[in-house]
Amino acid sequence: MDLSFIMKFTGIQFTSHFKKTVEKTRNRTVQKHRLSGNCHSLSFQVEFQLLEIQLDPTFEFYVHPSKKVLKNKENVSVVVSDLSIFMDCGGDSYVSKFVSSIEEHGNLLQFFRSLSSYAEWYEHRRCTFVHFKAKYPNFVALPEGLLGHYIILRNPKPSGFELMVVWKIHIDEEGRITPLLDLLTKVPEQVLAWKMAAIENAPTGFRSMLLLFGIEAAIENLVKVVSLGK
Repeated sequence: MDLSFIMKFTGIQFTSHFKKTVEKTRNRTVQKHRLSGNCHSLSFQVEFQLLEIQLDPTFEFYVHPSKKVLKNKENVSVVVSDLSIFMDCGGDSYVSKFVSSIEEHGNLLQFFRSLSSYAEWYEHRRCTFVHFKAKYPNFVALPEGLLGHYIILRNPKPSGFELMVVWKIHIDEEGRITPLLDLLTKVPEQVLAWKMAAIENAPTGFRSMLLLFGIEAAIENLVKVVSLGK
């Protein structure tokens, strides 16, 4: 397996690679692999079995349709099986479902391609939260830490007014990545009495700002609103 190709194609860095040959004949080789590495701030470990068969041009090679088969220019078929993936993503249900699908189908290259894209968004979220916490330490809180999926915006004055920016990263079973952001409000009754319309429309307004100005500008605007107490 060409790890240099995967690293160049995905930007993933492998920190260790263990390989053991468990069977070898003239036309057939079975190896067990264990890979560890990281992509941005995400770490992972992958274990799998690799079956390589040197094909005769007249030989019809069959494998179960749910398994991923690769062929190279030397006319070698490669089948990934017994795939296990370990990632620490804080119990993210999207990631769990995606990993289960990848393990079932043995699609190792799809995992690495999607991991690269997911990790970029994961790092983008982390850096964005770090930026706002550093810039507005009195108004921004990170209850789950820097790797959490939401931030709290609050005015230190005892009004009880809070905004929660939720930022999840959706990954479907095909490996497509979609950032999902929303705004939740926590408003005391005395504020609700005279700003009901503005508060009810806040989530819709936030989603509109995301489309028009992007994530950072939309959050920046929210922080300014909270800090001014308006």
